[in-house]
Amino acid sequence: MKKLHSYMLLTGKNFGIIVSKRKAPRTFVKLARDIFLKNNIIIISMDSGDLEEIIVHRKNLLEMLERKIEEIKLNATKDLRALGLYE
Repeated sequence: MKKLHSYMLLTGKNFGIIVSKRKAPRTFVKLARDIFLKNNIIIISMDSGDLEEIIVHRKNLLEMLERKIEEIKLNATKDLRALGLYE
């Protein structure tokens, strides 16, 4: 995550996605929130479960990206779907 962050600072980009097999650790949201507050850079993570929802269950990719961005901006400790804000 720090490599992506430093690369984004050098290139002037403000949005990045990390794709992995497993779910991101709990500290990811805190670190992503700190990066957002300090540099206005948003880094989200997608795991195999998210990709399965998009491909197999035909969920909307843009809605998923929006939800994950809001989770970072709001410093959400729970999934926004569990709270009833997203489907």
